Amino acid sequence: MEMMRVEPLQGKGNGPVRLAGTPAEEVFRNAPVTVAQLHLRLAREKGDVVGEVKALAFLSRSLLKIGQPGEALTSAQQASALAPRAGDQAAQAEALNALGTALAAHRRGDEAIAVLGQAIELFRRVGDGKQEAMALSDLCVQLLAANRHPEAVNVAQAAMPLVEHDPDQRAVALFNLGTALYGGRRYGEAVPVLQRAAQDWRALLAAHPDGDRDFFVSGEARMLARLGACLSGLGRVEEAVAAHRRAASLFDECGVYDEKARSMLEIGVALLGRDDVDPAIAALQEASADYADLGDARSELYARLNLASALSLVKRHQEAVDAGTRALELARSTDERSLMATALFDLAKSQMMVPGRMPDAVVCLEQALPIYQSLGDREKEVFTIYLLGAVLTDLDRAEEGVRHSQRAAELFAAMGNAGGEAGARRNLQIGLGKLNRR
Repeated sequence: MEMMRVEPLQGKGNGPVRLAGTPAEEVFRNAPVTVAQLHLRLAREKGDVVGEVKALAFLSRSLLKIGQPGEALTSAQQASALAPRAGDQAAQAEALNALGTALAAHRRGDEAIAVLGQAIELFRRVGDGKQEAMALSDLCVQLLAANRHPEAVNVAQAAMPLVEHDPDQRAVALFNLGTALYGGRRYGEAVPVLQRAAQDWRALLAAHPDGDRDFFVSGEARMLARLGACLSGLGRVEEAVAAHRRAASLFDECGVYDEKARSMLEIGVALLGRDDVDPAIAALQEASADYADLGDARSELYARLNLASALSLVKRHQEAVDAGTRALELARSTDERSLMATALFDLAKSQMMVPGRMPDAVVCLEQALPIYQSLGDREKEVFTIYLLGAVLTDLDRAEEGVRHSQRAAELFAAMGNAGGEAGARRNLQIGLGKLNRR
């Protein structure tokens, strides 16, 4: 990367400097890179190998911050290759840490995990607790991304004694630990950790009044959203909803609208799970609208499917059909067959409850059936056949209805589902009765 020119301000002697020929915003953005390049040049001129390694590591981190991961990885690789010549464990640790972080930015997670582990060991040897804690945090993030939750818990716990007196790093470490515990379904342990994390992030905002308010507010909101998820996992629905509502409000305040929509979706699902239907509908409608505004088809699909279920529970069947129809449109756009089948099946159930829509339900079920069969989802296949038997019989297509009901009864019996078999045989008798009356 070409060095920026540094010129003394007019009349200021050796005082402040300005970067010539560069817009002010870019100057501030690139300042760490410029400083790192200056340190690197000076170290090379002096033959200071230790200084060169540290400057390359600093340059790599600075390049990552301004969105240049390719050059960051190159600098980190140069630092790591040079580090053995330096004969300095602290410099080698910095080089490995920079390399691990750069590899992570390239989604080379397994390599990043191995390299960060080496960096942590060296930081531990030289007694640099602050750098060790930061490297542990980076390692924890990579383990979480790889769904290696037990290891992530151990790493996050190892960081806690190192950050106890550093509020900024402690807030991050608490979130990592809470997230790792949540990922491992250790909800009871995660709750107090995330409660403390939310308090710490709130305190950081008060401690940094001139800092980036949105950063601290969104940090607290993320702790509360994860807390709400843990409380839902424990069946503590009222507390979960309260945490998610607070999170949604904070996300809305700082403009993180995708996370706000997710919190509203979580509220709706939690309330629906305990049959608190009217407030669930309101939350799911808001989530659906937010996701539509964001253009997030997959998330809107999940919100609409849950909304349709909630509307059906309170017999708002036409609205359920409308929500299900939109869900099917979204499912078609995702091109995922399992989502398509779910949307078709759920829409059919809603259509069955609306006068005059039985033929439409048959169309949806007939489209869903081969998808479930190809996916090997025997349970959904059987229920689809069962519903087809009932609907076709009701539409006076008794021969087809009898055939499907007979097949459903056989499959339910093979699955050991006595209730399903009994229902299918009732439909079968109704169909046979219609045939006999012809």
